[in-house]
Amino acid sequence: MQVEIGFGTHQGRRRTTNQDTVGIFEARGLFRQRYEWPFMVVADGMGGHRGGAVASHIAVQAAGKTYQRATKSTAADEVLLAAVMAANQAVVDKATNTPALDGMGTTIVAALIDGDTVHIANVGDSRGYVIRGEEIEQITDDHSLIADQVRAGVISKEQAAVAIGRNVITRALGRHEALEVDIFSVDWQIGDVLVLCTDGLWGQVADLQILTVVQELDVQAAVEQLTQLALRSQAPDNVGVIVARRSE
Repeated sequence: MQVEIGFGTHQGRRRTTNQDTVGIFEARGLFRQRYEWPFMVVADGMGGHRGGAVASHIAVQAAGKTYQRATKSTAADEVLLAAVMAANQAVVDKATNTPALDGMGTTIVAALIDGDTVHIANVGDSRGYVIRGEEIEQITDDHSLIADQVRAGVISKEQAAVAIGRNVITRALGRHEALEVDIFSVDWQIGDVLVLCTDGLWGQVADLQILTVVQELDVQAAVEQLTQLALRSQAPDNVGVIVARRSE
């Protein structure tokens, strides 16, 4: 199997700091015998001028370190759950011990490739997509007030796209030690593309635009073009994105 990975972040046109963090972590030691491909993480921090950036950075690093300490016998979904829970605990601990960072938090979306399956975990509204051929599918569910209303049938997806308060998060790392984590497993075929991103991308660039860019460009060029599309839409938020393609 060959997997190409591109990644990047940008603070956007209206923010003075970048609260998005992206991480790519190689497996170590015997763990490489099972998980040959990197662990991928994207986080979108919240909590004031400094807190959000701290939260997302701590979460990504804690998740990556937990992944690298796992054993080759550990199931992929267990690795993901342990990584996200460790990330949550790290943010909770930092906020508890640093009064100036009280209230900070972060979303997270992480992915682990295991043979012909890609496993994705998320908390918050950072998303995971899989692109196959002419189709793009959002694998993760947004944990937000507006997304809850869409799932309940209160409003439509079209109404949600312009609704006030659509970025009100209902689940995030750093709020409590107890945390509910969504984990998904999907087929990973030759030619498939995984996109992990924050709402700074998907909130400005339509799914079909993401599909078109990924189809036309290599992974790093796709990351850069997607970021530029978000910037052309004035990019009021930070942008964080990973694109990974299975080439054989």
